[in-house]
Amino acid sequence: MLYGMMLKSANDVAHALARDNAGSIEAFAVKMTQRAHELGATSSNFANPHGLHDRNHFTTPHDLAVIARAAMQQPFFRRVVSTVTFPWVTGSGIFDLRNHNRLLGQFPGCTGLKTGFTLPAQQVLVSSALWGTREVISVVMHTDKPGIWEESKLLLTYGFAHLPDAPEF
Repeated sequence: MLYGMMLKSANDVAHALARDNAGSIEAFAVKMTQRAHELGATSSNFANPHGLHDRNHFTTPHDLAVIARAAMQQPFFRRVVSTVTFPWVTGSGIFDLRNHNRLLGQFPGCTGLKTGFTLPAQQVLVSSALWGTREVISVVMHTDKPGIWEESKLLLTYGFAHLPDAPEF
């Protein structure tokens, strides 16, 4: 289910998982907001588990980067969001789920993350890349389809060019 949710934005799966986790969509949104705030993403409020438009559901690029950084510390999450295709078994056969994140095949070292779209937010992409031991995260919001890919590549490249070298121990 997680592969369906993260690779194909299966909003019905997000609903089911949220309900199973917290008992209701509303309770999960409260937990999600609380956890985001604990991580330092204090300019966010979540009203649902999938990000579809709700006037009480909002975030910022900074907060999405904070949340992404914490999520990427989880090995299973990292594996899911870096998956290009995943075999989906149904009663009709096996189908490949294809990750919507085109940067996985277009940007060297791309480690994944998540695409999104709503009419008010337009195209959104949180992306990450790893070069050697250095990893950067970019967040692009409210742009068009070519923009999410090109702007993300520029931001990731900029991040690597300006990321201070890791301290030596």
